[in-house]
Amino acid sequence: MAFSQQIFTVAKRGLSKVFGMSRQFGKRGAVAPAKARMAVATAVAAPALAPVLAPAGTRSLVHDYPSIVPTRAFSAKPISTFLILALLIVVFVAELNIEPPGHAFTPSLHAQMAIGALNPNAVFYGGQFWRVFTGPLMHGSLMHITGNAVIFVIIGFLLEPLIGSAWFAAIFFVGALGGALASLFFNSPHVVATGASGAIMALVVATFVCSFHDSASDRCVRMQMTSARVALPALLPAYNVASHHIDYQAHAGGALFGCLMGLLLLWLWPYSSARPAYRPVALIIIVLGLLGAAIGFHEASASPPPDEIASTGDGFIPDSLLPGTTPEGIAQSSDLVTRFPRDPRGHFFRGLHLLRVNDYAGARFQLQTALDLEPAAHDVVDPRFNSAVRLMLAVTLAAEGNIQEAKEVAGPACSESGKLEGVTEIMAFLQKSGVCAE
Repeated sequence: MAFSQQIFTVAKRGLSKVFGMSRQFGKRGAVAPAKARMAVATAVAAPALAPVLAPAGTRSLVHDYPSIVPTRAFSAKPISTFLILALLIVVFVAELNIEPPGHAFTPSLHAQMAIGALNPNAVFYGGQFWRVFTGPLMHGSLMHITGNAVIFVIIGFLLEPLIGSAWFAAIFFVGALGGALASLFFNSPHVVATGASGAIMALVVATFVCSFHDSASDRCVRMQMTSARVALPALLPAYNVASHHIDYQAHAGGALFGCLMGLLLLWLWPYSSARPAYRPVALIIIVLGLLGAAIGFHEASASPPPDEIASTGDGFIPDSLLPGTTPEGIAQSSDLVTRFPRDPRGHFFRGLHLLRVNDYAGARFQLQTALDLEPAAHDVVDPRFNSAVRLMLAVTLAAEGNIQEAKEVAGPACSESGKLEGVTEIMAFLQKSGVCAE
Protein backbone atom coordinates (compact mmCIF):
# COMPACT_ATOMS: atom_id res chain seq x y z
CA MET A 1 0.00 0.00 0.00
CA ALA A 2 2.84 2.38 0.78
CA PHE A 3 4.44 1.80 -2.62
CA SER A 4 1.20 2.30 -4.55
CA GLN A 5 0.43 5.39 -2.50
CA GLN A 6 3.83 6.80 -3.43
CA ILE A 7 3.13 6.21 -7.16
CA PHE A 8 -0.24 7.94 -6.86
CA THR A 9 1.35 10.90 -5.08
CA VAL A 10 4.07 11.31 -7.74
CA ALA A 11 1.53 11.11 -10.57
CA LYS A 12 -0.69 13.65 -8.83
CA ARG A 13 2.14 16.10 -8.35
CA GLY A 14 3.27 15.72 -11.95
CA LEU A 15 -0.18 16.42 -13.36
CA SER A 16 -0.68 19.28 -10.95
CA LYS A 17 2.58 20.85 -12.05
CA VAL A 18 1.70 20.52 -15.74
CA PHE A 19 -1.73 22.09 -15.47
CA GLY A 20 -0.79 24.58 -12.74
CA MET A 21 -3.65 23.64 -10.45
CA SER A 22 -2.26 21.50 -7.62
CA ARG A 23 -4.84 22.69 -5.17
CA GLN A 24 -7.88 22.02 -7.32
CA PHE A 25 -6.81 18.61 -8.83
CA GLY A 26 -8.90 16.53 -6.43
CA LYS A 27 -11.81 18.95 -6.31
CA ARG A 28 -12.61 19.50 -10.08
CA GLY A 29 -16.29 19.05 -10.92
CA ALA A 30 -18.07 18.31 -14.21
CA VAL A 31 -18.61 22.03 -14.95
CA ALA A 32 -15.49 24.09 -15.66
CA PRO A 33 -15.11 27.53 -14.08
CA ALA A 34 -16.03 30.57 -16.13
CA LYS A 35 -12.37 31.46 -16.83
CA ALA A 36 -11.71 27.94 -18.14
CA ARG A 37 -14.74 28.09 -20.42
CA MET A 38 -13.53 31.42 -21.76
CA ALA A 39 -10.12 29.89 -22.52
CA VAL A 40 -11.72 27.05 -24.47
CA ALA A 41 -13.87 29.49 -26.42
CA THR A 42 -10.80 31.53 -27.28
CA ALA A 43 -8.92 28.44 -28.52
CA VAL A 44 -11.66 27.35 -30.92
CA ALA A 45 -12.78 30.79 -32.05
CA ALA A 46 -12.68 31.68 -35.74
CA PRO A 47 -9.31 32.99 -37.00
CA ALA A 48 -10.89 36.38 -37.70
CA LEU A 49 -11.78 36.80 -33.99
CA ALA A 50 -8.51 35.38 -32.66
CA PRO A 51 -6.59 38.68 -32.56
CA VAL A 52 -9.40 40.22 -30.50
CA LEU A 53 -9.98 37.36 -28.06
CA ALA A 54 -6.40 36.18 -27.52
CA PRO A 55 -3.91 38.10 -25.37
CA ALA A 56 -1.19 39.89 -27.28
CA GLY A 57 1.47 37.37 -26.29
CA THR A 58 -0.49 34.31 -27.40
CA ARG A 59 -1.96 35.46 -30.75
CA SER A 60 0.58 33.47 -32.79
CA LEU A 61 -0.33 30.28 -30.93
CA VAL A 62 -3.96 30.51 -31.96
CA HIS A 63 -3.07 30.08 -35.65
CA ASP A 64 -0.65 27.18 -35.07
CA TYR A 65 -3.27 24.50 -34.44
CA PRO A 66 -2.83 21.00 -35.91
CA SER A 67 -5.07 20.03 -38.85
CA ILE A 68 -7.34 17.03 -38.36
CA VAL A 69 -8.44 17.03 -42.04
CA PRO A 70 -6.73 14.13 -43.94
CA THR A 71 -4.86 14.79 -47.14
CA ARG A 72 -7.29 14.58 -50.07
CA ALA A 73 -6.70 12.19 -52.93
CA PHE A 74 -7.28 15.02 -55.39
CA SER A 75 -4.40 17.17 -54.22
CA ALA A 76 -1.97 15.96 -56.94
CA LYS A 77 -1.58 17.93 -60.15
CA PRO A 78 -2.33 16.40 -63.59
CA ILE A 79 1.25 16.25 -64.83
CA SER A 80 0.69 13.40 -67.29
CA THR A 81 -2.27 15.22 -68.79
CA PHE A 82 -0.16 18.18 -69.84
CA LEU A 83 2.81 16.06 -70.94
CA ILE A 84 0.66 13.84 -73.17
CA LEU A 85 -1.15 16.88 -74.55
CA ALA A 86 2.20 18.43 -75.43
CA LEU A 87 3.18 15.21 -77.23
CA LEU A 88 -0.02 15.27 -79.29
CA ILE A 89 0.58 18.90 -80.27
CA VAL A 90 4.18 18.19 -81.32
CA VAL A 91 3.06 15.29 -83.53
CA PHE A 92 0.32 17.43 -85.11
CA VAL A 93 2.81 20.20 -85.90
CA ALA A 94 5.04 17.59 -87.54
CA GLU A 95 2.10 16.54 -89.72
CA LEU A 96 1.61 20.13 -90.85
CA ASN A 97 5.29 20.51 -91.69
CA ILE A 98 5.48 17.51 -94.04
CA GLU A 99 3.77 19.50 -96.77
CA PRO A 100 1.49 22.56 -96.91
CA PRO A 101 -1.76 21.76 -95.08
CA GLY A 102 -5.19 22.13 -96.60
CA HIS A 103 -8.14 24.21 -95.45
CA ALA A 104 -8.36 24.88 -91.69
CA PHE A 105 -4.93 23.36 -91.00
CA THR A 106 -5.86 19.93 -92.31
CA PRO A 107 -2.83 17.72 -93.03
CA SER A 108 -2.98 16.00 -96.40
CA LEU A 109 -3.55 12.29 -96.55
CA HIS A 110 -0.06 11.84 -97.92
CA ALA A 111 1.39 13.68 -94.91
CA GLN A 112 -0.65 11.59 -92.47
CA MET A 113 0.46 8.34 -94.05
CA ALA A 114 4.05 9.55 -94.16
CA ILE A 115 3.99 10.30 -90.41
CA GLY A 116 2.32 7.02 -89.42
CA ALA A 117 -1.47 7.08 -89.80
CA LEU A 118 -3.31 3.83 -89.16
CA ASN A 119 -4.52 1.88 -92.21
CA PRO A 120 -5.47 -1.81 -92.52
CA ASN A 121 -3.87 -2.21 -95.94
CA ALA A 122 -0.59 -0.75 -94.71
CA VAL A 123 -0.61 -2.92 -91.58
CA PHE A 124 -1.79 -6.27 -92.95
CA TYR A 125 -0.41 -6.10 -96.49
CA GLY A 126 2.55 -3.80 -95.91
CA GLY A 127 3.61 -5.29 -92.58
CA GLN A 128 3.75 -1.84 -90.94
CA PHE A 129 2.44 -2.95 -87.55
CA TRP A 130 4.12 -0.01 -85.85
CA ARG A 131 1.24 2.17 -87.05
CA VAL A 132 -0.86 0.92 -84.11
CA PHE A 133 1.42 3.03 -81.88
CA THR A 134 1.71 6.14 -84.07
CA GLY A 135 -1.82 6.52 -85.45
CA PRO A 136 -3.46 7.21 -82.04
CA LEU A 137 -1.03 10.10 -81.45
CA MET A 138 -1.99 11.88 -84.71
CA HIS A 139 -4.94 14.05 -85.71
CA GLY A 140 -6.62 14.86 -89.01
CA SER A 141 -7.27 18.58 -88.52
CA LEU A 142 -6.97 21.49 -86.13
CA MET A 143 -10.61 21.05 -85.12
CA HIS A 144 -9.96 17.35 -84.51
CA ILE A 145 -7.10 17.88 -82.07
CA THR A 146 -8.84 20.84 -80.40
CA GLY A 147 -11.96 18.84 -79.65
CA ASN A 148 -9.96 15.91 -78.32
CA ALA A 149 -7.77 18.21 -76.22
CA VAL A 150 -10.75 19.80 -74.46
CA ILE A 151 -12.21 16.44 -73.44
CA PHE A 152 -8.77 15.12 -72.54
CA VAL A 153 -8.02 18.00 -70.17
CA ILE A 154 -11.44 17.77 -68.50
CA ILE A 155 -11.00 14.06 -67.84
CA GLY A 156 -7.38 14.59 -66.84
CA PHE A 157 -8.32 16.99 -64.03
CA LEU A 158 -10.88 14.47 -62.76
CA LEU A 159 -9.04 11.16 -63.04
CA GLU A 160 -5.29 11.77 -62.82
CA PRO A 161 -5.27 13.38 -59.33
CA LEU A 162 -7.25 10.38 -58.12
CA ILE A 163 -5.23 7.46 -59.54
CA GLY A 164 -1.86 9.16 -60.01
CA SER A 165 0.11 10.24 -63.06
CA ALA A 166 1.60 6.80 -63.76
CA TRP A 167 -1.66 4.87 -63.99
CA PHE A 168 -3.33 7.72 -65.88
CA ALA A 169 -0.69 7.62 -68.62
CA ALA A 170 -0.78 3.82 -68.62
CA ILE A 171 -4.52 3.80 -69.28
CA PHE A 172 -3.97 6.28 -72.11
CA PHE A 173 -1.52 4.00 -73.90
CA VAL A 174 -3.56 0.85 -73.28
CA GLY A 175 -6.68 2.61 -74.59
CA ALA A 176 -4.77 3.85 -77.63
CA LEU A 177 -3.80 0.26 -78.44
CA GLY A 178 -7.36 -0.98 -77.93
CA GLY A 179 -8.80 1.69 -80.20
CA ALA A 180 -6.19 1.02 -82.89
CA LEU A 181 -6.87 -2.73 -82.88
CA ALA A 182 -10.63 -2.23 -83.15
CA SER A 183 -10.15 0.23 -86.00
CA LEU A 184 -7.91 -2.22 -87.85
CA PHE A 185 -10.18 -5.24 -87.59
CA PHE A 186 -13.59 -3.60 -88.06
CA ASN A 187 -12.93 -0.77 -90.55
CA SER A 188 -12.74 -0.99 -94.33
CA PRO A 189 -9.21 -1.77 -95.64
CA HIS A 190 -8.86 1.65 -97.28
CA VAL A 191 -9.76 3.74 -94.20
CA VAL A 192 -7.02 6.05 -92.91
CA ALA A 193 -7.49 6.54 -89.17
CA THR A 194 -5.86 9.05 -86.85
CA GLY A 195 -6.66 10.52 -83.46
CA ALA A 196 -6.41 9.87 -79.73
CA SER A 197 -10.15 9.28 -79.42
CA GLY A 198 -9.71 5.62 -78.48
CA ALA A 199 -7.23 6.51 -75.74
CA ILE A 200 -9.45 9.31 -74.45
CA MET A 201 -12.48 7.01 -74.42
CA ALA A 202 -10.49 4.58 -72.29
CA LEU A 203 -9.83 7.36 -69.78
CA VAL A 204 -13.48 8.44 -69.86
CA VAL A 205 -14.76 4.95 -69.05
CA ALA A 206 -12.01 4.40 -66.48
CA THR A 207 -13.15 7.65 -64.82
CA PHE A 208 -16.65 6.24 -64.45
CA VAL A 209 -15.40 2.92 -63.06
CA CYS A 210 -12.90 4.45 -60.62
CA SER A 211 -15.55 6.83 -59.29
CA PHE A 212 -16.89 3.95 -57.19
CA HIS A 213 -13.74 3.81 -55.04
CA ASP A 214 -13.90 5.37 -51.58
CA SER A 215 -11.11 7.80 -52.47
CA ALA A 216 -13.40 9.39 -55.07
CA SER A 217 -16.21 10.10 -52.62
CA ASP A 218 -15.70 13.86 -52.86
CA ARG A 219 -16.18 13.88 -56.64
CA CYS A 220 -18.04 10.64 -57.24
CA VAL A 221 -21.17 12.15 -58.77
CA ARG A 222 -19.23 14.69 -60.83
CA MET A 223 -16.98 11.99 -62.28
CA GLN A 224 -19.92 9.79 -63.19
CA MET A 225 -21.96 12.57 -64.79
CA THR A 226 -19.04 13.99 -66.79
CA SER A 227 -17.89 10.61 -68.08
CA ALA A 228 -21.43 9.58 -69.03
CA ARG A 229 -22.03 12.81 -70.96
CA VAL A 230 -18.86 12.22 -72.98
CA ALA A 231 -19.16 8.46 -73.46
CA LEU A 232 -22.74 8.18 -74.68
CA PRO A 233 -22.50 10.45 -77.76
CA ALA A 234 -19.06 9.02 -78.60
CA LEU A 235 -20.29 5.43 -78.54
CA LEU A 236 -23.71 5.81 -80.15
CA PRO A 237 -23.52 6.64 -83.89
CA ALA A 238 -27.16 7.72 -83.80
CA TYR A 239 -26.11 10.84 -81.91
CA ASN A 240 -24.12 12.02 -84.92
CA VAL A 241 -25.52 10.39 -88.04
CA ALA A 242 -24.38 13.22 -90.30
CA SER A 243 -20.71 12.66 -89.57
CA HIS A 244 -19.10 9.94 -91.69
CA HIS A 245 -15.55 10.52 -90.48
CA ILE A 246 -15.91 9.41 -86.87
CA ASP A 247 -14.16 6.15 -86.06
CA TYR A 248 -16.75 4.60 -83.76
CA GLN A 249 -14.82 1.32 -83.88
CA ALA A 250 -11.83 3.02 -82.22
CA HIS A 251 -14.15 4.58 -79.65
CA ALA A 252 -15.63 1.20 -78.77
CA GLY A 253 -12.23 -0.50 -78.58
CA GLY A 254 -10.82 2.20 -76.34
CA ALA A 255 -13.90 2.12 -74.11
CA LEU A 256 -13.60 -1.67 -73.70
CA PHE A 257 -9.92 -1.51 -72.75
CA GLY A 258 -10.60 1.45 -70.45
CA CYS A 259 -13.31 -0.49 -68.64
CA LEU A 260 -10.98 -3.45 -68.16
CA MET A 261 -8.23 -1.16 -66.86
CA GLY A 262 -10.64 0.56 -64.47
CA LEU A 263 -11.80 -2.78 -63.05
CA LEU A 264 -8.17 -3.89 -62.73
CA LEU A 265 -7.32 -0.75 -60.77
CA LEU A 266 -10.24 -1.29 -58.39
CA TRP A 267 -8.99 -4.82 -57.81
CA LEU A 268 -5.43 -3.62 -57.15
CA TRP A 269 -6.53 -0.63 -55.07
CA PRO A 270 -6.74 -1.22 -51.30
CA TYR A 271 -9.43 0.93 -49.74
CA SER A 272 -6.94 2.02 -47.12
CA SER A 273 -4.60 3.43 -49.78
CA ALA A 274 -4.82 6.82 -51.48
CA ARG A 275 -3.52 5.42 -54.81
CA PRO A 276 -3.77 2.13 -56.71
CA ALA A 277 -0.99 -0.35 -56.07
CA TYR A 278 1.65 -1.71 -58.47
CA ARG A 279 2.82 1.64 -59.80
CA PRO A 280 5.93 0.02 -61.38
CA VAL A 281 3.62 -1.95 -63.66
CA ALA A 282 2.11 1.31 -64.89
CA LEU A 283 5.59 2.69 -65.54
CA ILE A 284 6.45 -0.38 -67.64
CA ILE A 285 3.30 0.15 -69.73
CA ILE A 286 4.25 3.79 -70.28
CA VAL A 287 7.78 2.90 -71.35
CA LEU A 288 6.48 0.28 -73.80
CA GLY A 289 3.97 2.75 -75.25
CA LEU A 290 6.55 5.48 -75.72
CA LEU A 291 9.07 3.02 -77.12
CA GLY A 292 6.53 1.70 -79.63
CA ALA A 293 5.66 5.24 -80.73
CA ALA A 294 9.34 6.20 -81.07
CA ILE A 295 10.10 3.12 -83.18
CA GLY A 296 6.98 3.76 -85.25
CA PHE A 297 7.80 7.36 -86.06
CA HIS A 298 11.34 6.34 -86.93
CA GLU A 299 10.08 3.62 -89.29
CA ALA A 300 7.61 6.05 -90.84
CA SER A 301 10.39 8.53 -91.62
CA ALA A 302 12.48 5.77 -93.19
CA SER A 303 9.82 4.23 -95.44
CA PRO A 304 7.44 5.75 -98.02
CA PRO A 305 3.68 5.40 -97.52
CA PRO A 306 1.93 2.52 -99.30
CA ASP A 307 1.02 3.21 -102.94
CA GLU A 308 -2.61 2.26 -102.51
CA ILE A 309 -3.12 4.96 -99.87
CA ALA A 310 -0.69 7.66 -100.97
CA SER A 311 -3.00 9.49 -103.37
CA THR A 312 -6.37 9.52 -101.66
CA GLY A 313 -8.17 8.26 -98.60
CA ASP A 314 -11.47 7.54 -100.34
CA GLY A 315 -10.47 4.08 -101.50
CA PHE A 316 -9.79 4.94 -105.17
CA ILE A 317 -7.04 3.38 -107.23
CA PRO A 318 -3.95 5.64 -107.14
CA ASP A 319 -2.33 6.61 -110.42
CA SER A 320 0.69 4.44 -109.67
CA LEU A 321 -1.50 1.31 -109.60
CA LEU A 322 -3.99 2.22 -112.32
CA PRO A 323 -3.66 -0.16 -115.33
CA GLY A 324 -2.25 1.53 -118.41
CA THR A 325 -4.40 -0.36 -120.91
CA THR A 326 -7.80 -2.06 -120.93
CA PRO A 327 -6.30 -5.59 -121.26
CA GLU A 328 -4.13 -4.91 -118.19
CA GLY A 329 -7.17 -3.73 -116.28
CA ILE A 330 -9.11 -6.86 -117.24
CA ALA A 331 -6.22 -9.05 -116.08
CA GLN A 332 -6.00 -7.24 -112.73
CA SER A 333 -9.75 -6.77 -112.25
CA SER A 334 -10.20 -9.33 -109.48
CA ASP A 335 -7.43 -7.80 -107.36
CA LEU A 336 -8.60 -4.24 -108.06
CA VAL A 337 -12.17 -4.96 -106.97
CA THR A 338 -10.94 -6.65 -103.79
CA ARG A 339 -8.53 -3.91 -102.77
CA PHE A 340 -10.55 -0.92 -103.99
CA PRO A 341 -14.24 -1.83 -103.73
CA ARG A 342 -15.34 1.82 -103.94
CA ASP A 343 -13.51 2.59 -107.17
CA PRO A 344 -15.86 2.18 -110.19
CA ARG A 345 -12.93 1.53 -112.55
CA GLY A 346 -12.14 -1.81 -110.91
CA HIS A 347 -15.76 -2.91 -111.32
CA PHE A 348 -15.72 -1.74 -114.94
CA PHE A 349 -12.68 -3.89 -115.73
CA ARG A 350 -14.24 -6.82 -113.88
CA GLY A 351 -17.44 -6.44 -115.89
CA LEU A 352 -15.45 -6.56 -119.14
CA HIS A 353 -13.75 -9.77 -117.99
CA LEU A 354 -17.06 -11.44 -117.16
CA LEU A 355 -18.54 -10.27 -120.45
CA ARG A 356 -15.66 -11.96 -122.27
CA VAL A 357 -16.46 -15.30 -120.64
CA ASN A 358 -20.19 -14.87 -121.38
CA ASP A 359 -21.16 -14.42 -117.73
CA TYR A 360 -23.81 -11.84 -118.53
CA ALA A 361 -25.40 -11.78 -115.07
CA GLY A 362 -22.05 -11.18 -113.39
CA ALA A 363 -21.05 -8.60 -115.98
CA ARG A 364 -24.34 -6.76 -115.55
CA PHE A 365 -23.87 -6.62 -111.78
CA GLN A 366 -20.30 -5.30 -112.01
CA LEU A 367 -21.09 -2.70 -114.67
CA GLN A 368 -24.18 -1.50 -112.81
CA THR A 369 -22.04 -1.19 -109.67
CA ALA A 370 -19.51 0.87 -111.62
CA LEU A 371 -22.30 3.12 -112.86
CA ASP A 372 -23.65 3.59 -109.32
CA LEU A 373 -20.22 4.42 -107.90
CA GLU A 374 -19.26 6.82 -110.69
CA PRO A 375 -20.82 10.01 -109.21
CA ALA A 376 -18.74 9.69 -106.01
CA ALA A 377 -15.59 9.23 -108.11
CA HIS A 378 -16.38 12.01 -110.56
CA ASP A 379 -13.23 13.93 -109.66
CA VAL A 380 -10.84 11.00 -110.20
CA VAL A 381 -12.21 9.18 -113.26
CA ASP A 382 -12.01 10.21 -116.91
CA PRO A 383 -14.94 12.42 -118.05
CA ARG A 384 -15.73 9.82 -120.73
CA PHE A 385 -15.97 7.01 -118.16
CA ASN A 386 -19.74 7.31 -117.69
CA SER A 387 -20.39 6.89 -121.42
CA ALA A 388 -18.05 3.89 -121.63
CA VAL A 389 -19.79 2.13 -118.73
CA ARG A 390 -23.25 2.82 -120.20
CA LEU A 391 -22.30 1.42 -123.58
CA MET A 392 -20.87 -1.78 -122.11
CA LEU A 393 -23.87 -2.24 -119.81
CA ALA A 394 -26.15 -1.72 -122.83
CA VAL A 395 -24.19 -4.40 -124.72
CA THR A 396 -24.71 -6.81 -121.80
CA LEU A 397 -28.45 -6.11 -121.61
CA ALA A 398 -28.82 -6.43 -125.38
CA ALA A 399 -26.97 -9.75 -125.31
CA GLU A 400 -29.55 -10.93 -122.73
CA GLY A 401 -32.41 -9.72 -124.95
CA ASN A 402 -33.39 -6.72 -122.81
CA ILE A 403 -33.43 -4.23 -125.68
CA GLN A 404 -35.72 -1.66 -124.11
CA GLU A 405 -33.69 -1.54 -120.88
CA ALA A 406 -30.51 -1.34 -122.96
CA LYS A 407 -31.90 1.73 -124.76
CA GLU A 408 -32.66 3.42 -121.45
CA VAL A 409 -29.17 2.72 -120.12
CA ALA A 410 -27.33 3.76 -123.27
CA GLY A 411 -29.20 7.06 -123.60
CA PRO A 412 -26.91 9.95 -124.59
CA ALA A 413 -23.88 7.63 -124.62
CA CYS A 414 -24.81 6.56 -128.14
CA SER A 415 -24.31 10.08 -129.48
CA GLU A 416 -21.10 10.58 -127.51
CA SER A 417 -19.48 7.37 -128.71
CA GLY A 418 -17.37 9.38 -131.14
CA LYS A 419 -15.33 10.63 -128.17
CA LEU A 420 -14.33 7.07 -127.25
CA GLU A 421 -11.62 5.00 -128.84
CA GLY A 422 -11.94 1.35 -129.89
CA VAL A 423 -15.75 1.17 -129.78
CA THR A 424 -16.40 0.61 -133.49
CA GLU A 425 -17.50 -3.01 -133.07
CA ILE A 426 -19.47 -2.16 -129.95
CA MET A 427 -21.42 0.57 -131.70
CA ALA A 428 -22.04 -1.71 -134.67
CA PHE A 429 -23.56 -4.31 -132.36
CA LEU A 430 -25.72 -1.75 -130.55
CA GLN A 431 -26.93 -0.23 -133.82
CA LYS A 432 -27.71 -3.66 -135.25
CA SER A 433 -29.60 -4.54 -132.03
CA GLY A 434 -31.64 -1.35 -132.27
CA VAL A 435 -30.23 0.10 -129.07
CA CYS A 436 -28.48 3.04 -130.75
CA ALA A 437 -29.71 4.77 -133.93
CA GLU A 438 -27.50 4.48 -136.99
